[in-house]
Amino acid sequence: MEKSWSGKNIDLRLLSARLSTFLEENYFGSVRKEEIQKGYQIFAEDSPFFNSDEYVDVTVEGQPNDFTISVNLFRKKKGRFQVSPLLLSMVGAGYLYLKRLKSRENFLFFEREFWSYVENNLLSLADSALLSSHESKG
Repeated sequence: MEKSWSGKNIDLRLLSARLSTFLEENYFGSVRKEEIQKGYQIFAEDSPFFNSDEYVDVTVEGQPNDFTISVNLFRKKKGRFQVSPLLLSMVGAGYLYLKRLKSRENFLFFEREFWSYVENNLLSLADSALLSSHESKG
């Protein structure tokens, strides 16, 4: 899911740092933040709420007055079948389906909490880009 904002004048570096902290303190054992060309990208994995082969990708892109935040759940690419396809279809398909369904349900719950956290932080960080630019000049 992706949401956009304009006219907020948010310090995106500070926002992405807060998002990283939120992910690490609440859901994930491993969080990595990287600076990208137009903003920040956060990868989070190792969560008891999602399958072991899934990770969350949060991207903050744009300028302080016009930016977008996206959050997505991805599956890590694996090699070919590790179990016989016939055995998987007879025994494991139902189990794997239920496991993925539960993971998807957990992601929807996570998304609601994540966006609520984002909105609360945007209120507290309004015009923080102005403050950051004044501090760096002074």
